[in-house]
Amino acid sequence: MTFADFKTFYDYSLIERGIQSYFVAASNGLFVKPPGETDDTRETWAPGAGEVGFFTDFEAMVFQKCRPAVAAGLRGIAPNSYQAQAIVDGNNQIRATLYRATLDLPIITGPNYAKHADLRATVAALAEEIAPMIQQGINSTVGVNPFLDYHMIVRVEDAGQNTSITPEDGYYQSLLTYNLTFAWRRDKLPS
Repeated sequence: MTFADFKTFYDYSLIERGIQSYFVAASNGLFVKPPGETDDTRETWAPGAGEVGFFTDFEAMVFQKCRPAVAAGLRGIAPNSYQAQAIVDGNNQIRATLYRATLDLPIITGPNYAKHADLRATVAALAEEIAPMIQQGINSTVGVNPFLDYHMIVRVEDAGQNTSITPEDGYYQSLLTYNLTFAWRRDKLPS
């Protein structure tokens, strides 16, 4: 057993992409993904009329001028506990499998308060359903988990919001923040 057997579990961008896929699927066409890194249209892509670009943290840097936009970024990722939910791999390394993180959902729109507030409310309503409080396990068809292969969102909790909107360079920006607890999917762990 080597580090390569575990590296996918440490790729937290997979969680960002799962959150992105969830928002796109759950929004009935409001949110759209940008083209992939090797897509020829990437340089000129923009969401269609009435659509909102939904980006991972990395994509948000690439598509900085896209408005309106929402992004998903994780920070502060750390083991929740080494005592609970840890495994010992074939090299006698203790690996935590239960983590906590902060999910940031920045929202950017043109300078229209009503439109910004409406988009912010839509994002907040969908964010509450990232992981239902009454869990249905890894086979749940609700929330983000159907879009994740190696991780499972265990809980999402509102980290405390405010109504501040920052006007900056001709657009409005605000941030919604959530605390996530996620686990490695045990059925995907190397034996």
